[in-house]
Amino acid sequence: MQGKIDSRIQEYVRNLRKNGGIVNSQIVIAAAKGIVLHENKTLLVDYGGHICLDRSWAQSLLRRMGYTKRKGTKATKSLPHDFQDIQAQYLGRIMDNVSEFKIPPQLIINWDQTGVNIVPVSQWSMDLRGNKQV
Repeated sequence: MQGKIDSRIQEYVRNLRKNGGIVNSQIVIAAAKGIVLHENKTLLVDYGGHICLDRSWAQSLLRRMGYTKRKGTKATKSLPHDFQDIQAQYLGRIMDNVSEFKIPPQLIINWDQTGVNIVPVSQWSMDLRGNKQV
């Protein structure tokens, strides 16, 4: 695979994992396909090229990156160092919208999103070899 595309895929995977996303072969294949389609789709086997994005390719990429299959830890995730600022900004945006759009208090609903999965989740993910918390 061309160096630039390979680097972009690796960067995407690292950022995904850094931000708490699940990394597995299917996610890597989908991300790689999107990146290659954007860069030059003729590189893919489907379009006459030489790049075949399959499970063995994804596992090879993850091995080269130093990732290994890990089960998520039960330890609580740590809060960002600037959590209080993030929280204040979030609540400020809510109050600004309530004021600007004259939303009555009875229409303000608190909804806990803890159980809502927006991205694929699993107890298993790929992470750097040796990390204590996954």
